[in-house]
Amino acid sequence: MQLHHRLVSLPKRNQISDSKASERVITAYEYDFLKSYLHAVHAGRFEDPDVKIVRCVSHTSLSHRPLTPSTVDTTSSTFSLVSDGVLEVTLDWAGGLYEVNASKESMHDGQRIHMAYCLSLSQEAASPKQLLDRLMEQSVANSHFKHEVLRITWNPLGENSLTIKPCKVTGQDLSKMMMKEDTKAAIEFMIETIKNFPVVQKPLRYLFEGKPGTGKSEIIRSIIEATRGYATFLLIEGPVEFIDLFDFAALFSPVVVCVDDLDLVFGDRRDVVNRERLGEFLGAIDGLSKLNVFVLATTNDKRWVDQAAARPGRFDAIIDTDIVDPDLYRQMIHERCPDESIVRLFTINVFELLEKKRASGAFIMNVVKHLEIASALKSATLDEGFVLQTIERLHRGFYQTPRNKEKSLGFVSN
Repeated sequence: MQLHHRLVSLPKRNQISDSKASERVITAYEYDFLKSYLHAVHAGRFEDPDVKIVRCVSHTSLSHRPLTPSTVDTTSSTFSLVSDGVLEVTLDWAGGLYEVNASKESMHDGQRIHMAYCLSLSQEAASPKQLLDRLMEQSVANSHFKHEVLRITWNPLGENSLTIKPCKVTGQDLSKMMMKEDTKAAIEFMIETIKNFPVVQKPLRYLFEGKPGTGKSEIIRSIIEATRGYATFLLIEGPVEFIDLFDFAALFSPVVVCVDDLDLVFGDRRDVVNRERLGEFLGAIDGLSKLNVFVLATTNDKRWVDQAAARPGRFDAIIDTDIVDPDLYRQMIHERCPDESIVRLFTINVFELLEKKRASGAFIMNVVKHLEIASALKSATLDEGFVLQTIERLHRGFYQTPRNKEKSLGFVSN
């Protein structure tokens, strides 16, 4: 599916020579970026050495008197949002005088569109289209969202279907995380591809599979931390309109779309409720090969993700994050449990049981916590038998299967 901005019929206007004017329909986000960029250049907060803005006024609508632009804080020291519906600037570029306008207009059918215009005001102003192309490119490339981590939620009642808010995310250094070497190598490959995207020009799409507590979300936070300043990250929370999402994502280069719990968002395509949304997602994934969009998705069990969504070509790799290496178990317990008497309880038999259960790091630390409490309360004789019983009891609670075997309580276990 090829992503593109929705096409609308432009209102009829007095025809002007193409060499004297240029206009285009833009997205609501490009509209905000353009107004913010022009205002920042005019206010001297952003330097564009090729552009000199000599006049900058706004209107609440196309029919109102000019005003000094009103702005809304974006937490950026450089760029603010211009809240007025229309922004007009007169500027000098390449020796010519131009009028540039960003406006929000109502169509005859009630539909609202966002427009950008550029008009030549002097004989030397011979390239309005090139100037408008340049301004649009610069406004996106230098927007207050560029290289930020953005939380994306659905806003069905708003003018924009997406609510976008910058957020703070911190992650561990990859070298401090417990994982198999081939998993770490795949993650390092993703990090290097993001960092070197201007050279590579090929995005990657990973699906991380593993039970809760195996570090899927922690891995994504580590990728964000390692590539800070190299990409824009979109963290999807709940259902969204994926066509709008990927239209927005396509504005940035590179951009990483993060979808947590993919199986909960879509499920199986045989479910009628999910079928339409899954189709939108699959279509969007198919169109990503020509865009600058990376995808990081997670699932508790890849069997819950529709086979068509998980096939090669839509994801470049499916990575199992379950810890099944006993050496990693030992390393984790030694590093995170200061009580040597408890560390000694993890015998060969205990490690074999943990490996059989495909225990996650979170599950192991939960076992350690129970042993530490039992030791402090002196409520039991701490020996190998007690540890084995604790593991079995906790594992049944998290992973037991109900008698009808149609659904699982907690999380599916092998």
